[in-house]
Amino acid sequence: MVFLCLEGSTDEWSVALVENGKVLSELAFDQQSSMAAQLTPAIGQALSAAERKIAELNAIVISSGPGSYTGLRIIASTAKGLCLGSGLPLIAIPTLKSLAWQAIESQKYDCIISMLDARRQDVFCCIYDGQGTEILEPSLITLTDECFDPYLNGKVVVCGNGQKKISSYKWASKVQSGPSQCQASTLYGPARLSFEAKNFENIASFSPFYLLPPNITQSKKV
Repeated sequence: MVFLCLEGSTDEWSVALVENGKVLSELAFDQQSSMAAQLTPAIGQALSAAERKIAELNAIVISSGPGSYTGLRIIASTAKGLCLGSGLPLIAIPTLKSLAWQAIESQKYDCIISMLDARRQDVFCCIYDGQGTEILEPSLITLTDECFDPYLNGKVVVCGNGQKKISSYKWASKVQSGPSQCQASTLYGPARLSFEAKNFENIASFSPFYLLPPNITQSKKV
């Protein structure tokens, strides 16, 4: 089972070819401003490095959000075009779930808090129990000293780049640190389950889950 995985939820975007859990190739970039121009060439490079062709893949997998409006839009539109041209199914995995996946699979934690940096002291957040069951749906949360009180029992890990905001809160010492960055290759685990269940997206109607409207600055010109 070979998937082309595309991750564009944050400034650190990436492309990966993964076969049966083994990463065949992965390219990572740290400037989202280059994504529109570099994504298609990066896909070609990843395929070439893995010695695979589009026709040999089983599915195209993308991160569905929440996260960067621009990144999610570019990833989704590119993947939809590839799927329409190749006939491959499209699988969309929630960004916060892919971030938490390594911790879920390890079965070492009672609670996994997955969070992405949003504006100010806000984070996009989803919480899972140790078996990967969602116990708090994806939400925009303002960090406070009490915001996670109901979830801090047992062994707790925090995943995602929202970690950089938590050091000043009293609960920070009660949690462990997990993976901080989104990676295309980590989409494979949950995507495999979706593929086996034939949980594919409608290519024509699919839209990323933004959770927040785009941050558009209005022109001051009259």
